[in-house]
Amino acid sequence: MVKSEQSTNYSAAIWTVWKMAAVIAEQDHTQIQPVQFLSCICSQISHADIANLGEPNIKTELDEVAKVFDTHGLYCNEMLQRLQPPGTRTPLTSLPPSQLSGRDPVSRSAVTKRAFEFAVSAAAQESMDKARLRHLVAGILEHDRELCAVLGIDPVQRAELATDLSINRSYPKLSSEFAVPHFQKTDSTADVLRAVDANSILNLKIDWSVVGPKYQELCEMAWKVGACGKVGPLLQSVIEKMLEFIPRATHGAILILDRKNGSLDLMAQAPRGEPSLSMTSARQAIDTKQAFVWQSHRDMTKTQFDSHLESGIYAPIIADDRCFGVICLNSKSGGHRLTDEDLSLAVTLGHQIGLVFSNRDLKTELTQNVKILERLMPNFSPKVSKHLVDRAKAGELKLGGQLSDVTILSADIRGFTVMAAEMETGDLIALLNDYFAAMVECVFAHGGTIDKFIGDALLVVFNSPEPLEHHIEQAAKTALALQVAAQGVSERRRISRLRACEIGIGVHTGEVIHGFIGSAERMEFTIIGDAVNLTSRYCSSAGPGDIIISPQVYEKIWHSIQVKAIEVATKHEGNLNAYKLLGLKSS
Repeated sequence: MVKSEQSTNYSAAIWTVWKMAAVIAEQDHTQIQPVQFLSCICSQISHADIANLGEPNIKTELDEVAKVFDTHGLYCNEMLQRLQPPGTRTPLTSLPPSQLSGRDPVSRSAVTKRAFEFAVSAAAQESMDKARLRHLVAGILEHDRELCAVLGIDPVQRAELATDLSINRSYPKLSSEFAVPHFQKTDSTADVLRAVDANSILNLKIDWSVVGPKYQELCEMAWKVGACGKVGPLLQSVIEKMLEFIPRATHGAILILDRKNGSLDLMAQAPRGEPSLSMTSARQAIDTKQAFVWQSHRDMTKTQFDSHLESGIYAPIIADDRCFGVICLNSKSGGHRLTDEDLSLAVTLGHQIGLVFSNRDLKTELTQNVKILERLMPNFSPKVSKHLVDRAKAGELKLGGQLSDVTILSADIRGFTVMAAEMETGDLIALLNDYFAAMVECVFAHGGTIDKFIGDALLVVFNSPEPLEHHIEQAAKTALALQVAAQGVSERRRISRLRACEIGIGVHTGEVIHGFIGSAERMEFTIIGDAVNLTSRYCSSAGPGDIIISPQVYEKIWHSIQVKAIEVATKHEGNLNAYKLLGLKSS
């Protein structure tokens, strides 16, 4: 547990947030990530129950972070909409209270540990014996650049934020664990004897009685690569076999294109040692999608000249007009030039390896689609889930959003921060599971969609992703049903001598962008817009057991609900008109 790891290096505020982040990490079956810490901090700054914290210094440290964010035009409610902690869209009810992920519940990721080390170092620079929340947030921004991108924080703003949060920053950069071979580049080119389109079937005058058996054996080796999934060792076997079949080639290599950064990774080479190849020629083969034979000439590339190369073959690894890498064969023997048969063998092998990589990518994409559906489906009611599965099977479930009117409901547990500081982690998860199990059932019964779980909070949307008739009225009915369900859970827990709690709810309707965003690897359903932020304001203003609705909601369903007109205070918008929902009018 968190307490067992406590040290004098961190303030009470960090320990409280740490414990809350541990709860999320246990639900996600992951180590504690920076995004989970930042989500908890933003959540506590945003929600009204921070005023009821038992430890006054915790609120002071939260205010320090909030003040810096406000100075830079960053608001925690809006940041929470951008943060997507791993697994927050998976209902907590899917995790039995007594069953954890099998990992240490407070185990932090490597990036998180570096952020903590940064925080301690920053505190020492200020002659402070304990790191504060602002030091930790500075460490998170310093070491999780991807998280900054998610929040829309550019490098300049990140540096300014880190400076304001942490004075006199001093933290060493970590050296790379892996070294990448350096290849010399030049704009010069060698004499190309023959170039062919790597996408087409070769029409060369070659002796297939010689090439055919070699081609067959290489194809079998290439398909073994695809069957076992261990690409590196088998590509090494392929390039060694190529040199055996083409004794005129003294050196061979297979470079694979890294899609993320465009680099060419050396996946296989023979003989072992310093590779003898030209990166200029490799890039040329990929860029032009042409395979070619070159021979030595006065305008050779620097690498070709320095390596004493006399001739070579460069053939793209290609399938469906997409390049995955390049096969490089070079000869240092001036008396034995590489031939058309050698070129044909390299091109056909490039096709086969390309098909292996293409099939592997297709399999990965299909697996990812299944995982996306598995991750998304718990957010929707069974009826909507079936419709989305049908769309996915038809290839219609794509990234993208649309602008339309929806109704949003936000609910969170009052006093959760205090409970997080006082309860054991397992008991805290059991409490969340009890309440969220009942709440999810209510949401689905009224046609709602769960946008996300954030710690103790639940965000629900109506009229998305599928149209819902009378969605504003359905949201109001859901809010009333949620309070009844929460009261029922509390009564059962009190009978069992377990800790109980109450929830506050806010409901608003308005125009948002909603749909599936992210990437092909990680697609998420979400809603974005001012309406989401206003819903959070109304929720923060709701007391235990209260339902606060906006004037826009009241204007649409005034004839069917009982309310009390009120005013709610907000930090950024001032006082807002609102209504406390008391119940439904008799029909």
